[in-house]
Amino acid sequence: MLDYTSLRLIWWFLLGFLLIAFAIMDGFDLGTVMLMPWVAKNDVEKRIVINTVGPVWEGNQAWIILGAGAIFAAWPFISMKCCAFFIPVLFGVYSIPLLYYVAC
Repeated sequence: MLDYTSLRLIWWFLLGFLLIAFAIMDGFDLGTVMLMPWVAKNDVEKRIVINTVGPVWEGNQAWIILGAGAIFAAWPFISMKCCAFFIPVLFGVYSIPLLYYVAC
């Protein structure tokens, strides 16, 4: 049987792996949108850049869902208190590239 210290260490490694995987995988999505003003000059080129992200978009977003699930499983009380702050922040962060693309 694992003691509390071992389980806590396993949870931290699991959570760290999930969030680092999300940061690495989602960097591709966000990077393409940030480079779009310099890479894509017309609508056809913009569509090509966006289509490079299409096949992997939802797979990348699964990492953040797994990370949030791991946080909820490890610390349900903290997750409950933090959702009131993090959900609006996530919507704000993800709406910036979308608003930028619509404005261009």
